[in-house]
Amino acid sequence: MKRSQLVEYGIIVIALIAGYKFFESVFSLVVQLVYDFQRDREIGSFAIPYLLMVILYFASFILLIRRSRQIAVYLARDQDNETVPLKMNKKSLLQVILIAICVLTILSNITTIILYLFDTFKHEVSKRSDPFGPNEIEKLGFKTAAIQTIIALVILYFSKDISHWFIKKNDTEELILESEAEK
Repeated sequence: MKRSQLVEYGIIVIALIAGYKFFESVFSLVVQLVYDFQRDREIGSFAIPYLLMVILYFASFILLIRRSRQIAVYLARDQDNETVPLKMNKKSLLQVILIAICVLTILSNITTIILYLFDTFKHEVSKRSDPFGPNEIEKLGFKTAAIQTIIALVILYFSKDISHWFIKKNDTEELILESEAEK
């Protein structure tokens, strides 16, 4: 398999994740608009971040799908059409999936953690002018995001061991994707 093909497959997987996040963001936008409408608040006042995320995910999905080949050639710098031998079995596939899920979890929760810490710090600095700090819902969201991030980091660190625990060595390798270098 050529190096640029391998990179292109990775870019397509990232594009599919962006497409999934696009649909998830559309759902969040609709929920936010319905919530604003029911509470008689200014419709769309809090929906702007959701709308920006919808646009960002949709644009990245379209860009990555349509330009995956050009991006792969640029990233791989495939000047000599180098082929890469590749062998992927069940253990390595499980490890890759665990790594992807953990990285996605960390990236999803990092903004919640940073914003909560920023708000807490801002509140501590300006106690006299602002008597209200982060509310209980924000604290619960922070705790949930922090626990998810810590668990994801632990699973990320032990992903190879976890894949060995679930896939026994004695099992036959019925799922193998193999590619050899051309001679």
